[in-house]
Amino acid sequence: MTNPTIDKPPRIEVEDLDLLEKRRKKQRKKLGLKALLGKGPAENRIYRHLLGYVRPYRSVLAVALVLAALAGMFKGLQVLMLEQVLRPILEAAVPRSGVQSAVDVVLALEGVDAPAEGWTAPLVRAWSTVTAVMQAALVAAGAWWSTLTAGQRLGGAIGSFFGLVLLAEVMRYSQRMITRRVALEIVRNLRFDVFAKLMQLSLRFFHKNPSGRLMSRVTNDLSNLGGILVDIMVIYLTDLFSVLTLMVFLYWKAGWVVTAALGVGFACIVPAQRIAKRIRRKEHDNLRKMGNVFESLSEVLSAQKIVKAFGAEEHELARFRRLNDDYTEGRMKIAMLRARTGPMMEIIGGAGVAVILWFGGMVVIGGEMDGAEFFTIILLITTLIGSLRRLGEANTKVQSGIASADRVATVLYTEAEIVDRPGAVALDAVREGIRFEDVSYSYDPDHPVLRGISFDLPRGHSLGIVGPTGSGKSTISDLLPRFFDPDRGRVIVDGRDVRDYSIESLRDKIAMVTQDSVLFRDTVAANIAYARPDTPREDIERVAQAAFAHEFILKMPQGYDTVVGERGVTLSGGERQRIAIARALLGGPRAL
Repeated sequence: MTNPTIDKPPRIEVEDLDLLEKRRKKQRKKLGLKALLGKGPAENRIYRHLLGYVRPYRSVLAVALVLAALAGMFKGLQVLMLEQVLRPILEAAVPRSGVQSAVDVVLALEGVDAPAEGWTAPLVRAWSTVTAVMQAALVAAGAWWSTLTAGQRLGGAIGSFFGLVLLAEVMRYSQRMITRRVALEIVRNLRFDVFAKLMQLSLRFFHKNPSGRLMSRVTNDLSNLGGILVDIMVIYLTDLFSVLTLMVFLYWKAGWVVTAALGVGFACIVPAQRIAKRIRRKEHDNLRKMGNVFESLSEVLSAQKIVKAFGAEEHELARFRRLNDDYTEGRMKIAMLRARTGPMMEIIGGAGVAVILWFGGMVVIGGEMDGAEFFTIILLITTLIGSLRRLGEANTKVQSGIASADRVATVLYTEAEIVDRPGAVALDAVREGIRFEDVSYSYDPDHPVLRGISFDLPRGHSLGIVGPTGSGKSTISDLLPRFFDPDRGRVIVDGRDVRDYSIESLRDKIAMVTQDSVLFRDTVAANIAYARPDTPREDIERVAQAAFAHEFILKMPQGYDTVVGERGVTLSGGERQRIAIARALLGGPRAL
């Protein structure tokens, strides 16, 4: 006899997802800054996986990137145009035109030397061409502008300012619509992939992880993840380009202010990042608590008969209240942390502006700068701080989203325990029979359920297995279609180990009627034709007659088109079982 344990792959350890994440959280804490920057192995895996969902939309996001850059540039130009609005009002002298101011900016940018080689060389050469064209156009416009009266310049500046506002908002709206669409499609794809992964996992995985906990990941966690994608693509893109544009204009207006603005920005970002790190840690715990709420809800709603039979409504209310209060308390702590970010950045930014106002005001008093120009600098700085504040607040949301991404990724990375062997063949029929050879199995290594089970079941015969609760009767039937694989020994069909057959063909030839006959919220016909929706009505009725279900089905309000309740609650236990038997017979199984 061949060794029954030859070529048996090691059992994949199926873990409780919450316990697995707690262990990873401790590892992340040890890594410290590396984990925060995404350099830990788990973080790298998460980010790489998420980037894989973004890659198909690279061309669309490139358009959004250009729109965000244009919106940021127009936002900065709005501030500069306000200076031209103020000059005719504050000064009697002929103002320096806004067009000429724009020329100065272009000239400053044009002064960048183009590298002879490297990946940036084509970009810089293209920019040089663009700035040359802009310079020529702006110089011509400047000549025309100088012929206008002060009132005409004021009207032109106001019109230009409003035009820039319109352009910026059109660009911003277009960019947000594109990025929101991409974010929603990525979440849709992720949700499908998570569901597909759940369909691949073994029964042991579902024994370890209750359905309510998994529902929380497919619904709540993916909603949070959608939020992070929107924040990254909308807020980050828009305000990041606004910050860069405003820095360029500030450098052109007063180089010393850029140093001060960078200092203010750094002072805002560092504490905001610390808060974001705390939010991510607490969000992990809170998402686990939400999973407990889903788990309790799922259990109670599916067991209402038991709850009512034992009068346990008050007990379940008290249990749910504890879970709900625990989750709400966690949400409140996160809300308090998020609420600190905005005021903290406003206070730091206000202090920075106050310092700049003092030094800049002294420069104006000394006659080295006029009031309109100083007003423009202050407005640029306050606009810059506003963009930095939104980036900081978005970062706290992103950390919550990363916690959800971690939980979703944990499901996606879970390895399927029961898979096809390389070279697995299709089972076309059961011609000889079924044999168990010295089969042993345990759900828990310390408590084996089956030990050395051996028997033969020839084709055309039936087998009844009798024993006390927990003796392994259901486990024996679960080993045949490979819901589990034995720890030792073999399950053989027609002389071959069932692990040599493809899972799809094996289960196609084996039908099962479980002790708890599960029906779905659909018509009777659809429940019988489950997984075979194109089955002709005559075949459905044929197997229903074989299962002695045809007569009571015809007495239903719509016959075979009657919709049964969730899990078949509108039917009696015997009726559910007979429909389940009809479902099992439909495919012409070789083993039942």
